[in-house]
Amino acid sequence: MAIKIIIISIMFLFFTPVSVYAQTQTISPKEKNLANQTGIDASDFIPSIKDFIGKIILLRLSQNIEAYYISYGDFPKRSDEKWLDELVESGEMSKSYKDMLTKFMPTKLCWTVYQEGYCYKKIDKNSYLSLRLISRKEKAKCKNGIPTFTWSSQNGETATVCIQTTNL
Repeated sequence: MAIKIIIISIMFLFFTPVSVYAQTQTISPKEKNLANQTGIDASDFIPSIKDFIGKIILLRLSQNIEAYYISYGDFPKRSDEKWLDELVESGEMSKSYKDMLTKFMPTKLCWTVYQEGYCYKKIDKNSYLSLRLISRKEKAKCKNGIPTFTWSSQNGETATVCIQTTNL
């Protein structure tokens, strides 16, 4: 029962829109204590957790994409908001997992500074998966851009990539 409550709490934190935290950055004493124990700035605690969980989900999605490649010898072709449907139709992702992702984290405005959710793109023989990061710690890594956590099939690795706002 306690594990269910923790999972639901984490999902609430992760899937609450960023704009909600921009408006109300209040943090409870319990959250502040936990933030101090983890070494995270208390006012950046929730965005940091959202970034952390988002990275874990992106890694799981990259495994689904790699499984698709192993099964079909190519990466999913759709690069629009419906790219997850291709993974479900192929059997590489469950419909319930896809529905959960799209309900709480809809993909919008991919590969722009306004990106939300998980974005996928296939270019030639490679594919890329990206998530915009929101914590101050991650934003500090990109002085003149927007931090995104990006996976590339080219080398199978992830990195924080800065999308330069001047290039958009």
